[in-house]
Amino acid sequence: MIDWISAAVQWAPGWNVWSATKNGTPPYNKLQVNGPYNVFTGAKIQIIGPKAPVANEKIRLAAAAGVKIPVKAPDAAYLIEQATAMLSGGDWVSSYNDKPF
Repeated sequence: MIDWISAAVQWAPGWNVWSATKNGTPPYNKLQVNGPYNVFTGAKIQIIGPKAPVANEKIRLAAAAGVKIPVKAPDAAYLIEQATAMLSGGDWVSSYNDKPF
């Protein structure tokens, strides 16, 4: 068993099913933030520690790396559709719920 390596996947908050804004000014009073958020995945490796490759009971050292995986990448047709809805006064969805990178 490898006790010194751990991996994680996070998808929080996951998916906004419904949203609404209050007291906004047009066009932001019709803005919705429905849709998926990006997935974050990563790994952490313990380099120095009790069960690490460099055994030591008093010192621990770990390194971690991660990457965001975009779930919803807006294409040109989607952006035009949302811009048209915004300019016509209808409900529109922001292009990203999460920072893309």
